Amino acid sequence: MAVCAIETSRIGDRNLIAGLPKTLRNQKKMKKILAKHWEIYDEEEARNQIAQLPAARGYLGVDKASIAWDCCRDMQLIGYLFLCDYIDRQEMRELFCQVGRNIQEKFASWTDLCGHYLKGYANWRSTLDGKAEKDIEERKAIYRSLKSDRNGPYHLHFKMSLSEEITNEPDIVKVALECLQSQNAFKDKEGPDGLSLE
Repeated sequence: MAVCAIETSRIGDRNLIAGLPKTLRNQKKMKKILAKHWEIYDEEEARNQIAQLPAARGYLGVDKASIAWDCCRDMQLIGYLFLCDYIDRQEMRELFCQVGRNIQEKFASWTDLCGHYLKGYANWRSTLDGKAEKDIEERKAIYRSLKSDRNGPYHLHFKMSLSEEITNEPDIVKVALECLQSQNAFKDKEGPDGLSLE
């Protein structure tokens, strides 16, 4: 979900898949978005889009900015398809892992990915009518806020192992976030020489 954090933060809650609770109202809302921006009106068209996901195409070319923009949109799309019940949780996880490994191969860090994503978004948004600068700056501000958050998604290990398997064990992202919170709590109690103040 870290890959989509900028967009899910803008929509609602970055800790939720697609940024929204899975309710009938939100499904109806998201289906309208899929129809408008992806031309997905039913499960068959959703399947056609899914078939194109494994390869990073580059929306405006083969440069890293276009590829980052495209990969992050793919991740967003997967979440939207799950929210709308076009795919189940297992398939969502498998698709997340496919696109995630592609991202890990093409980018070195969260800074590398997000920097190119924001550039790719700006390139794409500038081709449309309307207040492009406002939308571009909004996403940059969200990124800066997420990056400065010590418990935020961009403090997770970028090259973390990705698994398609769903188990009863805690989700890897939740475990990683708990570890980060524990580390930061310990650091807050350390003195200048690294010794605990308690």
